[in-house]
Amino acid sequence: MEKLKPMSSNEFFLRNSLKIFLPSSNTTQTLLYIALSIAIGFIAWDSYLPMAILIPVIWSKSTTKKTAWLVGVFYHLTASRGIIFGVPVFFDSTVLHGIAFWAVAGLIQSLPYFLCSYVRNSYIAISVLLIALILPPIGIVGWANPLTAAGVIFPGYGFTGLFLTLCLIWFMVWLYNKNTILIGICVMAIIFYPLIIGSRVMDNIQIQGSITNFAGNPVNLGDKFQRDYQKFIKTYNQYCSSEFKTLVLPESTGGIWTGSTKHLWSRWQRNMQKDQVVVLPTLLPESNKTLKTYNILVEMKKDEFNVLYKARQSVPVAMWKPWSKDNVKNNWFENPVFEISGKKATALICYEAYLTWPVLQSFLSGNPEIILFVSNHWWSKNTSLLSIQKTCVNAWASLFATQVVSAINF
Repeated sequence: MEKLKPMSSNEFFLRNSLKIFLPSSNTTQTLLYIALSIAIGFIAWDSYLPMAILIPVIWSKSTTKKTAWLVGVFYHLTASRGIIFGVPVFFDSTVLHGIAFWAVAGLIQSLPYFLCSYVRNSYIAISVLLIALILPPIGIVGWANPLTAAGVIFPGYGFTGLFLTLCLIWFMVWLYNKNTILIGICVMAIIFYPLIIGSRVMDNIQIQGSITNFAGNPVNLGDKFQRDYQKFIKTYNQYCSSEFKTLVLPESTGGIWTGSTKHLWSRWQRNMQKDQVVVLPTLLPESNKTLKTYNILVEMKKDEFNVLYKARQSVPVAMWKPWSKDNVKNNWFENPVFEISGKKATALICYEAYLTWPVLQSFLSGNPEIILFVSNHWWSKNTSLLSIQKTCVNAWASLFATQVVSAINF
């Protein structure tokens, strides 16, 4: 029998004091991974998108399901932080309203991180996690998908680039399992490779997006809409005598598409040249007997109006609210790709730019040459919301080698 060694009281205190003053190994890892998730959420969605692919790597190495869930919670809360101050302006409410929306969205997006942690194989778990973040129902609020980084890491590779990005994540997990310094080299390569290859140079196109700065939401009719309409007409009359072929206006420019608003825009329509086209975003009533609408793009030519596109996913609660009489309906499957001025195009109207599935659906349905990015950000000044939208749209355009035409009201 092994003899017990006597231990002095001082030695006993020193050894056990570590348990008192230092957290357990699981707690230490949880705190470290939370810190990393927050840091990656800031860096990836503020200045350098490729860092986002580190999230699945550290998530897959979580030793507890609680840690895995918290990685998702804090990453997505950090990436969507602009909601806190944007929502109160939109709803004319308090910051508590914004915090509630922000927290609920973060919790919904974190669910796959918890559920997929039950999958034992890390490579399968990561694949299922990323797919779950893309597809509805989670995909309806699926901001900040790490696969968005594919556009920066593998520009021009399309769906092959998405698969290569997934393979890169797998490779980093494999290196981590081998406990090798090569993981550090791989991280450095992620950081420097996109900086070396630079950006793609695209051809010029005859489609122009308009940037405006009108306060408030022009879908509200009455004196306010009349005033905004006059501002729009004054601003855009210059284009009628210019050489532009197609002009894209910001979201909600056309107001609610009733007979009255159509008549207002027909005044400008008469001054257009025969080969000119204006893409006019508006809300189209489902029928004359309902307040339900579609968020659409109308093609306005000299002699006609045509519906080009109906938004596939409007922002939940603010616009898409199936329980309400004034619901802005979704149009998930119809017409993801359309033709404008002789070119194949797809559209991302405001909230759609945050999501992954609409743009993937578009490129699975065809091969659009242009992404029309149409948005109205009167409510989100001084937040990160517009910056994140631009990051997403530019990344997808880079991945699929397409051009972006932006029409934004600040």
